[in-house]
Amino acid sequence: MPVRVISSPEPVVTLDDAKAFLRVDHADDNEMIDDLIVAAQSEIDGPLGWLGRAIGLQTLEATFDSFHSWMPLPYPDLKEIVSVFYINTAGASATASAALYEIVGNAIRLKSGATWPAVTFGCDSVRVQYKASTELDEAALERMKLAIKMHVRGHYDREGDAWRGAFDALLSSLRKFG
Repeated sequence: MPVRVISSPEPVVTLDDAKAFLRVDHADDNEMIDDLIVAAQSEIDGPLGWLGRAIGLQTLEATFDSFHSWMPLPYPDLKEIVSVFYINTAGASATASAALYEIVGNAIRLKSGATWPAVTFGCDSVRVQYKASTELDEAALERMKLAIKMHVRGHYDREGDAWRGAFDALLSSLRKFG
């Protein structure tokens, strides 16, 4: 199922933290360093990131061809359902009532005795917007921050991929599969 980011999370590493790590004390490169922080975090975070999870609270949207009794939502951990949109059989957009479904783990499930509204079958007939964020312990968060700062340094100093092995090693235990 396709998933897209509706609202991105705040960066895990601040500009000041990255500048301290880079030993940069001027503002000339602030915009570039901010961009490098966003690029580093987006490489590991959310739908396009290789960690397979949402780092930092963000709003995502998963699309389905129709309603299903069980609709798993990727990128743990599901915090809340924002809305469930669908295209009805008349071709109009509508919002499904929250009374129809419940959250079970990282999925929404049709409540017992409830019936989903009829939809026009198609690749994006149902769109579920939800908030997700993985809770990390302090040690894991610090490893992630260090990895992001190393990624920023590698690109800022134009070192190529010399930092890649350490970056991967710091984050490999945080990766979610499946």
